[in-house]
Amino acid sequence: MRLAIIGQSVFGAEVYKQLKADGHTIVGVFTIPDSGGKEDPLATEAAKDGTAVFKFPRWKALPKDGGKVLNDVFEKYVSVNAELNVLAFVTQFIPMEVVNQPKVRAVRFLKRF
Repeated sequence: MRLAIIGQSVFGAEVYKQLKADGHTIVGVFTIPDSGGKEDPLATEAAKDGTAVFKFPRWKALPKDGGKVLNDVFEKYVSVNAELNVLAFVTQFIPMEVVNQPKVRAVRFLKRF
């Protein structure tokens, strides 16, 4: 199955490593931009394997700008053709267009391994 991981932090990196170890195909990692010159641990882990990493400050326009999903962000997400979203420590609002895009939709991790 083609997985997209949406998340951040050490927890997101651990989820990524476990899914890779279990033999899953990770087609893209979607995380937050670097902060204070430091890359998020999930981005760092995915980059080690050459997995495509996308860093978005937000998925949606601000409410004053309509609050709709950002087209350029959505197009990048769709381009990886994920069959399942894995949400691992997500602090951003993920639009329903993204949640509903894959045929299997999304699973969220709540506990550490």
